[in-house]
Amino acid sequence: MREVLAEFSRLLSIPTTVAHTEGREECACLIASMLTKRGFATRLVEAPGAAPLVVGKLDAGADCTLALYSHYDAQPVDQPDWLNDPWTPTLYDGVAEQGASRVRPDDVQDWTAHDYRLYARSTSDDKAPVQAFCSALDRLNAAPAVNLLFVVEGEEECGSPNFRQLLAQVPETETVFGWLILDGPVHPSRKQQVIFGARGVVTLQMTVYGPTRTLHSGHYGNFVPNPAMRLVHLIASMRDPLGHVTVEGFGDAVAVLGDEEKQAFAKLPDIGGEMLAAVNVHGPEDGSSSFAEAVARPAINLHGIQAGHVQQEATNAIMQTARSSMDIRLVPDQTVADVQRAVTEHVKRQGFHVIEREPTPEELRSNEKVVRMQWGSGYEPARTPLSSEFARALIKAVGTDVLVNPMLGGSVPIRKIVSQSDVPVAILPIANHDNNQHGANENIRIANLSDGIETYARLLSSFS
Repeated sequence: MREVLAEFSRLLSIPTTVAHTEGREECACLIASMLTKRGFATRLVEAPGAAPLVVGKLDAGADCTLALYSHYDAQPVDQPDWLNDPWTPTLYDGVAEQGASRVRPDDVQDWTAHDYRLYARSTSDDKAPVQAFCSALDRLNAAPAVNLLFVVEGEEECGSPNFRQLLAQVPETETVFGWLILDGPVHPSRKQQVIFGARGVVTLQMTVYGPTRTLHSGHYGNFVPNPAMRLVHLIASMRDPLGHVTVEGFGDAVAVLGDEEKQAFAKLPDIGGEMLAAVNVHGPEDGSSSFAEAVARPAINLHGIQAGHVQQEATNAIMQTARSSMDIRLVPDQTVADVQRAVTEHVKRQGFHVIEREPTPEELRSNEKVVRMQWGSGYEPARTPLSSEFARALIKAVGTDVLVNPMLGGSVPIRKIVSQSDVPVAILPIANHDNNQHGANENIRIANLSDGIETYARLLSSFS
């Protein structure tokens, strides 16, 4: 494990956030060299302004090719919240936030003696799979059972804006049997899972307008409309108290789960109660759903509301605007365009004049309610049938004790990776579920890294 961590630490020490564009070339070249060392023919695919795409191909003489995807870019860091420098990999003998001690890898004699964790930005999301994949190749005593095409992106955390353009320069993708995404966490029960779908996502910012100057709430309340009240009523109209979406037409295209998918959900460990207790929540939002079922449904999630002030900064005032931010999660066979259309029509039915820019004074005077709707980029959901040849082969190769999960609650840009809907895709994650990805003190459990290496080695030696 010391040799693995030494190579991994070198990879982690290269800053690769959106703000560290100078690190992208260095990191891509390092990954290419790691693959070349394992017998891959590698190249960097580049375009002006884009992070290089690492492409590695290994011809094992097999009948089919398996494509694998990962990414080397990372979320930004808020340095003061970290216990150590985010780009200096630091080993702890447990959870650092709970008082674990720093240790040197050279001083560790038994890697199973503690819950060792390596802390650094991008440990879990998503450089651990890159390292585990390379280390898995080192474990093989023979050539892989399948030809391999490994694609490592550098812009996933900012929406993969150049990915399709870069991937179009990789003709080898046209003949792959299927795609395997190496990203995400294992099941919260800490058992290995293979996932055959992911929800899609699109973001929405809304601004509701009131008076063009702030007014005294005592002098003008009940007469001049309050934009904050109008906004919260609008948001509440989109969901019922149990969290179910009430937008007309929103769920018309939702595909019915097959019997195999229903059975797979039923077999997943029900750890919902433990998860809720860990965050001091009484029960699930709808009062009944299991964790797996709840995060496999379409959803509207509110990120936040911005309007006026509270506590010591509160003023007796009617503010000029109220803003909200939300994400909308999609499931097969919903599309981003259909969801945007349904939500926009719903807002109009609530009496709002919808615009996409700042309103003019005339628009504010001539319309009772005005809202600015700003849609962010999004992508569609995807799900591979468990009855498919690809799914059965993958489950068999990973192992009979693996958890089969039909749907990931989070969103992975599968349809940006694979635009052809008939190409099967699955997700094989290795990171611990409590890895703090996207937050401070991101980490990877050494046990997860070790298990991931073994899982990938098993897959590479037996997939057919």
